[in-house]
Amino acid sequence: MPYCDICNVRLLRANLDLNVYSHLAFKRIHKKKKVYYYQCDNCKLIYNKKFFLSKIFKSKSYVFSNQTRQKKIIFNKKSLSRAELQSKKFEKYILNKKEPSILDIGSFDGLLLKEFEKRLKNKNNYKLFGYDINKSLKLSYKKNINFITNVKKLFDYKYDLIISSHSIMYIDCLKKIILLIKNNLKTNGTLIIQFSNLERRPMNLLLADQYIFPSEFSLNYIFEKIGLY
Repeated sequence: MPYCDICNVRLLRANLDLNVYSHLAFKRIHKKKKVYYYQCDNCKLIYNKKFFLSKIFKSKSYVFSNQTRQKKIIFNKKSLSRAELQSKKFEKYILNKKEPSILDIGSFDGLLLKEFEKRLKNKNNYKLFGYDINKSLKLSYKKNINFITNVKKLFDYKYDLIISSHSIMYIDCLKKIILLIKNNLKTNGTLIIQFSNLERRPMNLLLADQYIFPSEFSLNYIFEKIGLY
């Protein structure tokens, strides 16, 4: 029986007798298998340890899947992309930093970091880091944005702002990422996690290419456990 990555307790098995799908194209996967998940009795985090397919995110099809190219969003009567809206809302967390450093976990093509770059053009010195496991995405990055595929290298830096925008669900090295956040977020730094809340969207359990299915309770429990609030 597997253990929780964070709580280190045995997980409870839960069968899911329904068809499951990939979020990339919403195609049915695991057609001939009955999928089951595991849940931690402490943090209530649900894991897809048995059926998680990390190879999807290393494929060429993932590179061309337009993850960041959402339709324009109307905000205050202005049309913005998701990355533009995010950088606009998150900018306040680094405005008072002399030499701000930002890490985007699951950065894909770096579009969010490119939007931050526009907003930081008046700063004398700043550092932008993108982390993704697909090495082919490097071609999408400018020279002044650091693209990292090895999670260990992320521990070489300190960050004022760490963002995980709809990516934490697909991270199978969860404990390493949690330790990174704990040890490498600067004093008075900010962590932003955007995710599909399982408590509000239980049908997300049908997306079986996720590694975890978080809820507001589970993430609060985990981060309070390690001393982040």
